[in-house]
Amino acid sequence: MDEEVRTWKRTSGRDRLWQRNLEALQTFARSHGTPMAPINSTVTLGGEEVRIGGFVAYVRQRYREGQLDQSRIAQLETLSGWTWGGLRPGPKGHAGRNERIRELRREGWTLTELADEFGMSRQRIHQIAPDTPDPVKHKARLAERRLEKCRRLASEREAVARRGGAS
Repeated sequence: MDEEVRTWKRTSGRDRLWQRNLEALQTFARSHGTPMAPINSTVTLGGEEVRIGGFVAYVRQRYREGQLDQSRIAQLETLSGWTWGGLRPGPKGHAGRNERIRELRREGWTLTELADEFGMSRQRIHQIAPDTPDPVKHKARLAERRLEKCRRLASEREAVARRGGAS
């Protein structure tokens, strides 16, 4: 008898959780025009925040594994826009930028140069392009930077000398 009561309470609790999540999903669908909530989506329902994106991911996974009850499948399929198929991929993000960072790193750019160029930390640049640059290109790039610095300093000295000489 105790096992039967425990099973009933566990099932009853799961059913309440399912109904709460389904209600939150319906709320999300009404406000966003689709029930296909991104993973980090939340809905406030009765003063409680429901992680609806996690729920969508969970039920889709259970469906793929053949572990979702037919009655629950039917409930989800009544939602306009619900699909079990593949979802459209999200935005491309920074793939182009990251590839450019890797390319410049291979050309010998230093972490500092890349960080300054892309407005990122050196640590983030290193995460994107962890490989060290080609040693020959890297040395040539450093030599080029030193030469640029020497030319700039010489030019500044000349400018100061001209101003000082003209006074």
